[in-house]
Amino acid sequence: MRRPLAAAAALITIGTVACGDDGPRSSPAIVAVRVSGCELRDELATGIVVADGLVLTVAHVLDGRKRVSVDGTAGSVVAVDERIDAALITADVRGPAVRFDVLARPGPVTITGNAASVTRVIDADVEPRGGGEPVRRRALVLDVPVRRGDSGAAVVGADGAVRGMVFAVSTGQDSTSYAVDAGELVAFVSADRPVTPPPLGC
Repeated sequence: MRRPLAAAAALITIGTVACGDDGPRSSPAIVAVRVSGCELRDELATGIVVADGLVLTVAHVLDGRKRVSVDGTAGSVVAVDERIDAALITADVRGPAVRFDVLARPGPVTITGNAASVTRVIDADVEPRGGGEPVRRRALVLDVPVRRGDSGAAVVGADGAVRGMVFAVSTGQDSTSYAVDAGELVAFVSADRPVTPPPLGC
């Protein structure tokens, strides 16, 4: 996972693309993503089912991938956005249409069922894989550490809406992690022409 260089309600339902708070209040379906590739051990991540057959997860776990599975079934990467560290995978999974809360703000949330809080909203400058100029993304600062495999986990508000997706743990501050803001995720998931995914292999 990557560490951002720290800088400082509208609900959208993917699928029907409806705004407001009249939609269902179910929490998103969460899945396990496993990536086999060039390393000796598989990479693990968490995924969010944004629509039937479509999973949102982090892009950095896909480096050197050869095979991707979602809850044990074969998956295919269909879109990647390196700037926000997000990827879309198709797989045989089902779940309710995910609702995104794009009004970034501090407050209580849950991550993988555990209580946490958004303490700040920042513009994070992140060094891209392979070097180059830092890229900027809107991020939530969380007061909870995350473990291996938690990248891609949904940051969920009290109403069940997704407020962000975990992408990094702080290497300099205990019990601090980071999530890309839902506003960034909505633009990626809803895009008509997603970024071409990276090639398979090492």
